[in-house]
Amino acid sequence: MALLIVGILVGGVWVYRSAGQHSYRRAHSDYLRYDCPRAAGALHHVARFYYLTFASYVGDASREEKQCRTVLRADREAADGNYTAATDRLEMLLNSSTELPIRAHVDADLVRFYLAWGANTLAEASVPGEYADAALEVERAYSHAGNNRKSVDRLVLRIWDAATGGNVCGRPDRLEALRTAHYATDAGRVVADAANRTMPLALLSCARLNYRNRNYDDAVQQLTSLAKRYPHSPQAKKGAALLIDAQVASIRRGRTGKLPSPQVSGSTAYGQAKLVISNDSSTPIELLLSGPSSKRLLIAACARCGNYKSKPTSYTCGNSTPSATVTVIPGTYDVVARSRNGDVEPFSGTWQLGSGSRYDHCFYILTTRAHSR
Repeated sequence: MALLIVGILVGGVWVYRSAGQHSYRRAHSDYLRYDCPRAAGALHHVARFYYLTFASYVGDASREEKQCRTVLRADREAADGNYTAATDRLEMLLNSSTELPIRAHVDADLVRFYLAWGANTLAEASVPGEYADAALEVERAYSHAGNNRKSVDRLVLRIWDAATGGNVCGRPDRLEALRTAHYATDAGRVVADAANRTMPLALLSCARLNYRNRNYDDAVQQLTSLAKRYPHSPQAKKGAALLIDAQVASIRRGRTGKLPSPQVSGSTAYGQAKLVISNDSSTPIELLLSGPSSKRLLIAACARCGNYKSKPTSYTCGNSTPSATVTVIPGTYDVVARSRNGDVEPFSGTWQLGSGSRYDHCFYILTTRAHSR
């Protein structure tokens, strides 16, 4: 009788363990398929109902249930737009174990959440830092995308289009934010490198717009930045003449002395006008000509020269006086002469330079202001 009872108990335990094993296999199959809504409940049943079997599958069921609950909670957070919590939760899940059977599925969820997060940030972006934030969220997606990165690349392009489109003068700040962000992955470097390559064009486009709108000081600032940061770019070369035009227009808006026209002193090739500018002063002079072929001319200071207390009665510049020569297209030029040291009030005027003519001009300084003749 005792043996019969023992046999019944052993058989019952075996049936109990076998039933639990069978239930776990079905729940585990759902878990591996990443069907967490279904797997979580079944795994909970195995972990709670069959815990007295002390079988290893009970511990496995408990662990897999927790993982599925984490996934489901992250899904709910993402659905509510709380992408920070959702992605942090899944990142922690991935870091919790080196052997995670559903790792590929979790990675795919992270890509999906990061892309949605980046798209939302992009849709609401209005200041430079928000475009950089969107790009960083895409970068995180890239690190989980494996070989399936087309969707990530598409969002990279969307961010790029948004950052370079719309308000022309908003582009430089947006691109600067993208260019200087600290990217670690290929997607981030794509954005940063593209921003760096496109920045010269963005600066030039904004400067042209500001010049057309007569915002000359802003145009000068952007073109100066272009020349200093990207001196060898095609845009810097294109912007050199526009920088002169903007500087002349900006200076002429302020207080300036009257700059007389140069005197014809000879001839030169037809279709050209030649200017010889001399400097009979102790300060270096910069001459800006804005017109058919805008030019910048620098004339060194005259080391042996001094200042005049009154206007000289004769031509002051001799053969040993520092001079510079420039050839331009004939036409009308707005001209500014200023001290490179900034210690003399600038002079401005309008010059008519005729074809085939050579012109000479001499600068000198009175004790109160610079003059030319």
